Amino acid sequence: MKLRELHEAATPGPWNGSDPMRIQHQGVAGPIMSYLTGNRSTTEGMTVSLGSERLADHEFVRYLRNHATDIIELIEAAKALHDDNADYLRINNLGGYDNHNMKRIRSALAKFDD
Repeated sequence: MKLRELHEAATPGPWNGSDPMRIQHQGVAGPIMSYLTGNRSTTEGMTVSLGSERLADHEFVRYLRNHATDIIELIEAAKALHDDNADYLRINNLGGYDNHNMKRIRSALAKFDD
């Protein structure tokens, strides 16, 4: 799963965001700079400059990074639940494999098959 690969390659968390600030240059307010600092053993940490991106992007990235393990676990649990349910329906000849919720979960899970 691509999400797991990205998560494992990233700087270990939790990531703590400094307060984003507007850079002042020669008295002119420049772009908003925000930094996400990873939990590294070295002093420099991991700094990501988001340039003029919105503060919401800063919070979004930090939230996703800090909850990536939970998101991966939720995806894997949803797949296991789908598969168990599909087996139960098939074994007991109950039909329902193509009901709207089974289709929804298959469609959602397919987005993470990369």
